[in-house]
Amino acid sequence: RGHRRGLPSVDRRQRQMCIRDSHLIGVDLAGTVLEGAVFDLRGQAVHRASVEFDLSRNQDALEPVLDLLDRLVVEASQPLLGIGVGLPGLIDSQLGVVYHASSLGWPQLALGDILRQRYQLPVYLVNDSQGAALAEYTFAREENIHDMAVILVAQAVSAGIILGGQLY
Repeated sequence: RGHRRGLPSVDRRQRQMCIRDSHLIGVDLAGTVLEGAVFDLRGQAVHRASVEFDLSRNQDALEPVLDLLDRLVVEASQPLLGIGVGLPGLIDSQLGVVYHASSLGWPQLALGDILRQRYQLPVYLVNDSQGAALAEYTFAREENIHDMAVILVAQAVSAGIILGGQLY
């Protein structure tokens, strides 16, 4: 009694400690400035960082991404639960593969594997518009909203759609 079947009973104080004592890293790899932050589990940024990137200089896009993540990992003051990466292009989130990200010069890259091996953390890749929709749904929506769309207009136009609480 008092808790759902199969789930451990956790009192309010234990939940608050978990929220306060864990961090996540989220990075946005769209545009010429790659941005990221260390977040608490309430979605509040506790540290931000950015790295300039210019594909026209034939710069390897992976190097500034790793530089940004290295800086964020060092700044995390609590145990890290994982890394979320949003970027424009065609991404297979399940496999962690970027199939096409022209703004980063990546025709195909197993970015999820590269980051998992380097940081020994779970990694989740998502199209940037889907990431924006997921963040909005998780942290900013009204509780009775289960369907929404986020449209990004930048180097291209893309949309992240949530229907019935599911990301598309």
